Amino acid sequence: MPVITLPPKVVEGRSFTPDISGAQSYSPFGYAITQYIWSNKQTMYPTAGQQVITLDVVDSNGLHALSPASATLNVQPDLPPIIQAFVPHSGLRNNQVMIQDTSYSPDN
Repeated sequence: MPVITLPPKVVEGRSFTPDISGAQSYSPFGYAITQYIWSNKQTMYPTAGQQVITLDVVDSNGLHALSPASATLNVQPDLPPIIQAFVPHSGLRNNQVMIQDTSYSPDN
């Protein structure tokens, strides 16, 4: 029985962890899974949108699953960073002024 485990979040153009996995797959007869046959499993997805991933497994007795597993991965767009800075309203000449960068990525 093929079982697909997807990562909680995937952003376009970025690698992700954990990897897409079939480790929870099993044979109903107790045989070891010896082969994972993936369709559309990638380490990085270049565009946002839904990606359908399929998995078929073969056990140590050479038996295939009755049907492959299918899962839909929602690849999020890579949003631009939010640029922010804290700048004091006033400063004194010849004195240090502290400017604080509070920029962040909305993807995190």
